[in-house]
Amino acid sequence: MKKVKIEVCCGTACYLLGAAGLMELEDKLPEALKGLVDIQASPCLGLCERDNLGGAPYVRINDSEIMSNVNVEKLIQTMKLHTNMNLLMENANAAKKKQEMYQQQRDVLWEHTLLLLFYLLL
Repeated sequence: MKKVKIEVCCGTACYLLGAAGLMELEDKLPEALKGLVDIQASPCLGLCERDNLGGAPYVRINDSEIMSNVNVEKLIQTMKLHTNMNLLMENANAAKKKQEMYQQQRDVLWEHTLLLLFYLLL
């Protein structure tokens, strides 16, 4: 399964307002999530300027989703959603591949049936 990438802003404001505790997240993860998350410290993401420090600490997930006022519990809930979404996508892809394989098998079987009928009619 693809890991959820979590970048914790470790700029001064974010670090002082809780990012330091977020960096210890791996120790607090439920067993089901361990190994499914890649936690990285990031230099300042520059997001606190727009909220006048009101949203620190910030976290970026999978290079796209931004979370503000993050705490460990909030981040674990979000990680559960992301890992469940990854699992659903993998299951959907596996089902699609299986369907394609069955279609190929049906096509081959149909071709063989037609060849057999052709030879029987000769």
